[in-house]
Amino acid sequence: MTPKVSVIMPAYNSAVHIEGAIDSVFAQRYEGIELIVIDDRSTDDTAQIVRRLAEIHPGIVLCRNARPQGCSGARNTGLEVATGEYISFLDSDDLWRPNHLGRGVSFLERRPEIDAVFFDFEVVDFESKAILHTWFAAKPILRGLRTLELPEGYRRIEADMFDAILEEAFLHLQSMIVRRSACRDLSFDETIARSEDRDFAISLVTKANAVFAFHPDITGVYYRHAASLTVDSALNSIITTKDHISLFTKYLSEMAGDDRRTKRLRELLCRRYLALSYRQRKARRSGEALRALASSLRYGVRPQQLTELAKILVTTVRR
Repeated sequence: MTPKVSVIMPAYNSAVHIEGAIDSVFAQRYEGIELIVIDDRSTDDTAQIVRRLAEIHPGIVLCRNARPQGCSGARNTGLEVATGEYISFLDSDDLWRPNHLGRGVSFLERRPEIDAVFFDFEVVDFESKAILHTWFAAKPILRGLRTLELPEGYRRIEADMFDAILEEAFLHLQSMIVRRSACRDLSFDETIARSEDRDFAISLVTKANAVFAFHPDITGVYYRHAASLTVDSALNSIITTKDHISLFTKYLSEMAGDDRRTKRLRELLCRRYLALSYRQRKARRSGEALRALASSLRYGVRPQQLTELAKILVTTVRR
């Protein structure tokens, strides 16, 4: 039987976590699952664990990249081999509740005009297992989006998804189920370090004209690990801001004929370059801060730029 859902799971040195993630996939109250695990050249026992579990669950397909490609490259490998009518994503250290796939696929089967549905999930500290918050609670833009109420508590998004996702990355891959027909010609940008979720969602909007719906029920668990929280947050902020700049610059080129979206992207690029200047200054990188500030001027002139210049000069003199 051809699987209805292809679940794509990147894995790199995931031996500690991956069995729980796989168990949550096959604990779904849904039949017809193809789980594609992409081992991104792990050096631990990830592949052995997956092979052992494949003896229990014949729906597991194990792929191994010829070279490490990161999460985006691994997901692209998964998209290439997926055979399901629907696509879903789950990281190897996260979990779904048993109702996730069944609810999503059932909804999409009833609503052929909708291409993707997503749900809320808990953000949990891995070490203590304490619930930190829910994803939707941390994404206030969802409460203000223009939507159409559907039966059973679902809401179809009527607002411009391009503008909404640019403003805030509220759509998390692991919470979404999407028709394969909508993402057949899409791929993840492997040059992006932090913002692949946002870029893939934008591609669904701009290249596939996808229609989205969501439901506030919690169908998954996203774990925050101590290691990820103790990484140099300043460096992470700089990398993320640079990712945003790369994305928005790419979209600006793609939207050259759309005056409204072009204006919006120029505003965002000005703000992001200003944010990059601030973060570089805080990291005591005055030269990089000045270059980012100069780049912001290509997209508009703001009073904040003069203020930032003065702060950079003061920081430089004090050094």
